[in-house]
Amino acid sequence: MQNYTSKNTSVNTTRVPAIYNKVCWDKLPEGVRVLDWGCGKDTTLTSGMLEKHGLVHVGYDPNWKSEGDNKQADALLGKAEVFVCSNVLNVIDDDNIVKDICNKAFQHKYFFITVYEGDKSGIG
Repeated sequence: MQNYTSKNTSVNTTRVPAIYNKVCWDKLPEGVRVLDWGCGKDTTLTSGMLEKHGLVHVGYDPNWKSEGDNKQADALLGKAEVFVCSNVLNVIDDDNIVKDICNKAFQHKYFFITVYEGDKSGIG
């Protein structure tokens, strides 16, 4: 069990996570599925931005997504063309879980992982 919950670290409700501005999404063919592992509380802006490029956003988050949404996302492991993990690994204090998520990323043709250290408080 983690020393603190990562539930309150979902901070991007007014803008897309920074990682999404670092990828040339228009270079991917339409219909590509983007599996966002640990997508956070509100994915409306991220989904909308990807839809403008003809891409499909599917989010997984044990704190914020429904069981059905998470099952749908889990079913895309190794099948989605793109795997994104933004500011997730930095809030997990179990090395085995970090390794598991990295192994999930390696199953995809493209994967993008970022971490943000913040103020080391475990919040935000």
